[in-house]
This record gives sequence, structure tokens and C-alpha cells, in this order.
Amino acid sequence: MISGSARLASVDFCAVDLETTGVNPAFNKIVEIGAVRFRLDVQGGSFHSLINPGVHIPDNVVRIHGITDVMVSQSPALEDILDDFTSFVKGAVLVIQNPRFDLSFIERAFRMHKAGGPELLALDTVRLAKKYFTGLPNHKLPTLASHLGLELTSHRALDDAIACMTVFRESLKGFGIN
Repeated sequence: MISGSARLASVDFCAVDLETTGVNPAFNKIVEIGAVRFRLDVQGGSFHSLINPGVHIPDNVVRIHGITDVMVSQSPALEDILDDFTSFVKGAVLVIQNPRFDLSFIERAFRMHKAGGPELLALDTVRLAKKYFTGLPNHKLPTLASHLGLELTSHRALDDAIACMTVFRESLKGFGIN
């Protein structure tokens, strides 16, 4: 008989993070995607792309993630990388900090570009972190990353995906799952 931990060790996970032009997927666009594929004991490959949203990135949003119109001006459009992203995450359980936000943008992208994306199942690292990292002032990703000693650039998609993966793994270790 295989234990639950052994079965979980064979699951493919993919931590995903997006940066956008705002918070509403009906009006705002994705400007960066970062993803890291992993199992509990090993990190796999990564996926990263800046995306030209075809619209101006508001100054108040640039102050958050630092991504400017100039930085994305020569980047591909979302529809040009959506198939590659879909292939990268296919078959994996997604691990996302506040998945409702990122999934709303991803699902809209699939609908808008008729890409017929995969079914997206996501685990929420905020919920896990609240149960395991109980002594922290909040459970925002920069706070968690700092607590874990990660030296990453906050609000950049690939670094946030790496932080999300680490929070997930450390939370599971805290529950006795390695």
C-alpha cells in the first residue's frame, strides 16, 4: 500500500504568478507570466514571459511591479505564448497565492483567444500559510518570502512563482509531508 505522502510525492505541481495592468480581468491585461514546475522533492523547469498587453500600463501599477511600456514593447502578445504556457502547465496541479485573481485572468485569456485551455485546479498558498505560519503579521507573499529567507524580487512573476512554490513546500513540511 502506498502512503498518502508517497502518492503526493508523485504529483506534478506548477506554481504560477501573473503581473497585470490592473485587477479586473474584464478590462485589464496580463503583462507577465511566471511558472515553475515541480514535485515535492525536486524543481523542474520554469516558464517566463513578459507580454505586450497592447495598452498603456498605468503609472500606479508600474509602481507595484516595475514593468513599463518600454519593457514590454518588443514582447510577444498573449495569444502568441498561450499555447506554450498551456503546454507547460498541462497535467499539473497549480499552486497559486490567491488563485481566484490569477485564474480569472488565465481563464479569460483562454476564452478571448479560443485556446481551449486545460481544466485548471489550484491550491491556495494563502490558506496553507495561514494554517502553518501562524505567527506572521500577514500572509502576503513578500512577508512569507522574507520569513523563509528568500531573496527574490517581489511582484515579478517568476520570482513570485518561486516564492509560492517554496511556501507550498514549507507548509507541507510543517504538516509532516515531505
